Amino acid sequence: MMNASAPFPTKRDDVNPRSVMDETCLAGAALAMVYSPPQAWGATYDPALGLERGTIFPELDKPWIGGDVCDDN
Repeated sequence: MMNASAPFPTKRDDVNPRSVMDETCLAGAALAMVYSPPQAWGATYDPALGLERGTIFPELDKPWIGGDVCDDN
């Protein structure tokens, strides 16, 4: 049963989720795939600064600047 305010069908107690999945083209598909390139060990932050910044690797330190990127004027 569809809920008009929900973007996707809501869960119904009388439907077995496995049987619904088995009927779709996604049955047996991989959930996700990851690619992680090798990283050379380089300079690191000291532990206190690394804790503050969220990483000990300066090349991975990419702070979120959000609204500073857009100029509303």
